[in-house]
Amino acid sequence: MQLGDAAQITRGVKSIDECLPFYEKFGFKLIGRDTKPYPWAQITDGNIKIVLGEDGNEYMGATWFAKDMSKRGEQLESLGVELQDTPFNVGDMYQKIFVDPNGFASSIIEYDAGDQRSQDTESHAAAGTLGELAIPVTDLGAVVEFWKKLGFEHKCPVFKEPYKWTIMSDGLLTFGFHETDWFTSPALTYFAKDSAERIKKLQEAGVAFSTEGMPPAADGELKNAIATAPDGQVFFVFEGELQ
Repeated sequence: MQLGDAAQITRGVKSIDECLPFYEKFGFKLIGRDTKPYPWAQITDGNIKIVLGEDGNEYMGATWFAKDMSKRGEQLESLGVELQDTPFNVGDMYQKIFVDPNGFASSIIEYDAGDQRSQDTESHAAAGTLGELAIPVTDLGAVVEFWKKLGFEHKCPVFKEPYKWTIMSDGLLTFGFHETDWFTSPALTYFAKDSAERIKKLQEAGVAFSTEGMPPAADGELKNAIATAPDGQVFFVFEGELQ
């Protein structure tokens, strides 16, 4: 099955104005903003769309849009996925939430998002090419089986080194599932052959990086690094090129 016709990452934040400048340094552009039903801003770097919302909660999840949500909801329930009603019902937009075995929450919103599919799809990411939203998990097998039912397919085998991990996608969002405690929250993961130059430019723009747990470069340059946005969103930047 396909969860929706368009998708985005959704984050609940304390202050959009505090977070937005950080995302802009990473190449994200503002493509939508409003105050109803609460203050929110939609941004994109041409690879992925993110909505920052001030709804009084702090969280991260994935959101799909489908004009036939009720039909897709029935499909999910037939697969054994428990759907939760939420109080976010605005106009003709209705939302249901589901949670995977690792506790990662996602939602489907009843909305015709046809205009979003063609909205700013040329990458202008400052950190390189987005490879995945890396998600730490405790039971890789259970998580993989769950997302398989929802239409996700492997983009690579299940690797066992340095721990068990794999990458899956539904064509709209790409998740990397990592059975590790090296990191503890989902991370936007970018790759670039010129990562050292990109990291240097981001540092010059005021982005602070750390290297804890990152593989060091043989020549001593900073080529693999971690940055964290004011809302807690983690960014991984690695030297390399996606195949």
